[in-house]
Amino acid sequence: MHTLYRMPGFVLVTAVLLSGCETATDPVAPDGREPASPAVSPFVAPTGLALNAATGYAWRYHARPFDFLFDNHFDTHQQTKTMGQGGVQGFFYITFTGNVSPEGAPEAMHGDCNATPDECSVGWMLHGAPTRATLLDKPAGQHPIWCVAEEETLPQKGYSHFHWLGQPTHAHGLVIGQEYDGFMLKLTARDTFFFDHHGGFLVTPGIDTETCP
Repeated sequence: MHTLYRMPGFVLVTAVLLSGCETATDPVAPDGREPASPAVSPFVAPTGLALNAATGYAWRYHARPFDFLFDNHFDTHQQTKTMGQGGVQGFFYITFTGNVSPEGAPEAMHGDCNATPDECSVGWMLHGAPTRATLLDKPAGQHPIWCVAEEETLPQKGYSHFHWLGQPTHAHGLVIGQEYDGFMLKLTARDTFFFDHHGGFLVTPGIDTETCP
């Protein structure tokens, strides 16, 4: 009997199914309890690199120690460093548009921080756990849908999105049915804002399993 998982609150399901990639169910273990999560180090701000209250950690073009690269478009709005067990941690950036959502929250979007570093703010703290995933579908105007194939590497608490390493640069170049190396990501939002991306998400402080980055 295989244990099936669905990332909580993740609209485009990232599923684990060792015998294939069919529809997944909520987490169920043989004894009825939710499976334990692998140990992942909590975020610790490095000495001398304290967060700025307004923007967070400034964009430094992947200077050490936050010099880990995904080698695709994700690098224009992330700065992370490697951690134990092959993981990464760091910052996921947004650019405020100057508009306000109907909820009264400032609107933000992805930006190219290499081009406009002074406009980039830390929207989320980011943790990543290494894994592999097979692309199931890439619906137009939405994020790709993945099947994570390695149950033992998949964290459970708060990890809600897979991002690949290397080529292609953008999602439209991904190949359905192909397996990719990458990371399951956990995002922890710092403030309240409306993220204008693929329909938009109201983001509030804390672990964010709803937003698709």
